[in-house]
Amino acid sequence: MIKPINGYILIKPIESTITETESGIILPDIKEDENVALSRGEVIETDSDLVEKGDVILFSKFIPMDVNYNKEKYVLLREEGIYAVITK
Repeated sequence: MIKPINGYILIKPIESTITETESGIILPDIKEDENVALSRGEVIETDSDLVEKGDVILFSKFIPMDVNYNKEKYVLLREEGIYAVITK
C-alpha cells in the first residue's frame, strides 16, 4: 500500500451518483467535469493530523497528483488542499 509522508494524504475519489426523489425529480450529485472545481474523496492513508482514515473530504480537483496503484485510481494531496470534511 502507499504510505504518504510529509503531510500528504492518500485519497480514493468518490464517483458521482444521481438520486431520484419520490416525485421523480432527478438530483445530480457533484459531477466531475470542467465546470466543477471540487471533488469528493475518502481518506485512505494520511500523514496529517487534520483528517483521519475513512473521512470523506472536499478538495480542489486541480491540486492533487493522480496515482494509479494496483489498477486503482487514487490522488495524493497536501492538507492545505482540503476545503471541508463531510460529516454525517
